[in-house]
Amino acid sequence: MKPHLRILLLTALLIGGCSQNNTRYTSAEDRAAADEKEQIKDVVRQVYKWHEADTSKDEIAVLTDSKDSIYIGIDLRRHNERLNELRSAKYFSDEFVSNYDKIVRTIDKKLKNGEYKWLVGDLPPFGNDADPWCNCQDVPDSGWQDKIKFTFVSLDSERSSLTWTWDDPSFSKGFAYAIRVVKVNGSWKIAYLQGFDFNQFVEKN
Repeated sequence: MKPHLRILLLTALLIGGCSQNNTRYTSAEDRAAADEKEQIKDVVRQVYKWHEADTSKDEIAVLTDSKDSIYIGIDLRRHNERLNELRSAKYFSDEFVSNYDKIVRTIDKKLKNGEYKWLVGDLPPFGNDADPWCNCQDVPDSGWQDKIKFTFVSLDSERSSLTWTWDDPSFSKGFAYAIRVVKVNGSWKIAYLQGFDFNQFVEKN
């Protein structure tokens, strides 16, 4: 074989080998990302199943005046119990629990200083009049948690942002619910739910 042909052949083999290595790396990387996404989806589904079975759906335990006519604050003892329930559920990061605590204590402060006026029987002067866990007032049918559709906005080894929408087109039109998760000790946990965005929650739209 002529020397220049030998050089060309070796060059081609080297380039081909690098290309194959990159393909194998990309394929393994894609498989790892797909596995992470499935873990995240499962955590989100489990959170919604937990919420549906949760016995503490009246999450913000409000106090009334002596005439039961106006809400005057939050029952902080029951609130602390709720925080412990969230921690015990194992689905939520410290960031989520801290934000939840901040929301409720801000509501307590605003009720006590008169910034919030909330008559018993009226809609609350915070939130968006929907279930903050899904920004919804109704769900399509039983088992909906296993049917929701996910869109990943970003994903790395420690955090991910995504949205979900309903499988039912009559519910999903124009609807997307944002979530952020973080990895804590090897497990994905909820760090942010759109319905519990602090600024949006405490300021009535």
